Amino acid sequence: MAEQCDDVVRKGYTLLWYIQNFKADADILLQADEFASWFNPFEVPSLGNNSNWLLGITMYECGEFLEFDLKRDESDDTPVDIELSLLSSDGSSLLTKQITSTTQSVFEFEEFAEKDDVLVKRKQEFLNSDILTLRCRIWPTGKEIEKSELCITQSELHPKSGCFFPDSGKLQLFESGRE
Repeated sequence: MAEQCDDVVRKGYTLLWYIQNFKADADILLQADEFASWFNPFEVPSLGNNSNWLLGITMYECGEFLEFDLKRDESDDTPVDIELSLLSSDGSSLLTKQITSTTQSVFEFEEFAEKDDVLVKRKQEFLNSDILTLRCRIWPTGKEIEKSELCITQSELHPKSGCFFPDSGKLQLFESGRE
């Protein structure tokens, strides 16, 4: 519950990324390659300067972990605080990592989650209905913004064919106080 209170106090940008068909047989993608990566581009309007970002997830054949990368334009050096979470189907955070007050252009969340936990042991928590839900929050460090922004996107993974379909439409951006 404290997390929800923090949401009210601190306004920022939130990306919710739903990856459908993310299940134990997603490992089939790794049979031909040593790793598989999926990426989702997005924009953070509240940071200004056309702040373009890219969130990626990587699974390695011999690896024990899911890894995440967050990248932004190298020209964007606005100091930011970042929080990356894997969510349950009810929206509660199952696993969260944070980076504070950084101007980097590449953020690596190595060994973010144990692959076996997500795909097998705690599958019901992480992959209810075979949907992996990621939440990425970004705030400008030491700066208040007027409105919170929420962007929702979904992608579809087809493990049997090895295809990954990013969101077919544009990302949906919602601002607080608007419908």
